Amino acid sequence: MTHMTPCPLSRHTTKRGQQRGIPVAVIQAVVAFHDLEREAGGGCRVLRISRWSATNDQLTGLSRQLLDLLPQVAVLWSDDNARVVTVLRDARRGRGRRYRIRK
Repeated sequence: MTHMTPCPLSRHTTKRGQQRGIPVAVIQAVVAFHDLEREAGGGCRVLRISRWSATNDQLTGLSRQLLDLLPQVAVLWSDDNARVVTVLRDARRGRGRRYRIRK
């Protein structure tokens, strides 16, 4: 896998990632290789990886399970603090589409 520089995570991000079953490696990959981005307000942006990009050769070092998880994760990045504020799963069924980004 391409070398990823660790990005700073808030304590809130670490706690929410553990609660939601999102490994730190997935958060780091989304920040490093995101191809979808949208303003979220309050000086934050939502970063996502599309399904197409999750199959990219740059991400070959991640397991199949983590690659399947990448398109389901939304990362809130704070431009003010230059760190990840929180991480969440974007439910593909029903509600929870607030941070869905379409190309």
